[in-house]
Amino acid sequence: MKLQQTHVFRDYTRASCAFLVLFALAGVLLSSCGQTHATVHTQALADGFSTFSLPSGHGRLGLITTGPDSNLWFASFDDGKIGRMKPDGALTEYALPDQFAGPYALIAAPDGAIWFTESYAPRIGRMTTDGQITEFSGLSSAATAITVGPDGTLWFSEHQGDAVGKITPAGQVTVFASAPVSKPGGIARGPDGNLWVTETTWGRIARVTPQGVITEFPLPKPTSTPQRSPEHITPGADGNLWFTEADADEIGRITPSGVITEFALAKGGSRPSFTDAGGHFIGRRAL
Repeated sequence: MKLQQTHVFRDYTRASCAFLVLFALAGVLLSSCGQTHATVHTQALADGFSTFSLPSGHGRLGLITTGPDSNLWFASFDDGKIGRMKPDGALTEYALPDQFAGPYALIAAPDGAIWFTESYAPRIGRMTTDGQITEFSGLSSAATAITVGPDGTLWFSEHQGDAVGKITPAGQVTVFASAPVSKPGGIARGPDGNLWVTETTWGRIARVTPQGVITEFPLPKPTSTPQRSPEHITPGADGNLWFTEADADEIGRITPSGVITEFALAKGGSRPSFTDAGGHFIGRRAL
């Protein structure tokens, strides 16, 4: 990452959130952001489920993860914020310097911070549990998904850029090109010490070594029967990787050696995403 000698200070003021922004390095944005606090409404449902209603006017959300402080952290996609919810429903939201960044995926990292992707900017963000935000550029395009790699770095996929990359805790970015028009989606660390990525366009699962060597495994069925589009991927308790195929209403499994098995869901139109987005169900698959 190249050093920039000029230091520029900017004051951002937006809807009860003021920022003091320091550009200390090219591609690094540091901010100290105001906070908004609220207590969400909790409604108990059957079978032990509860819903938590966010404040009125809240936009669409991204993903959610358990933070290093044992609270739940989530991306507020439309509002350009990262939120923290405590078990008692106490909610704190931290606005990003760019209201339109579109935060989406996030994960707790070994350094004790939350790292997140921005859908509308080629940046990776880092937030401490007290709300200190640092943003790093150097990507070839906006990142989609993010995970912790076996080498202590954060790995991410670039859907539009047809690439995967990694970023060190210090913000050093390395990007590896994948196949043209492969549109990488989900990314996960496998039990074999490699990264595993879904390629949404061609119906393939890619294995990426920590050195950036990519091997692709095509799904058993042609992409046209029906459209095979693997999306999310996660390691399973059985030592394999499991992924979703929303367009085909299937769940897939791939072994570390690349053997793929697909399982059709009982209900059509479910569009699985590790939840049933189309059918309003929670599914469980025996290993």
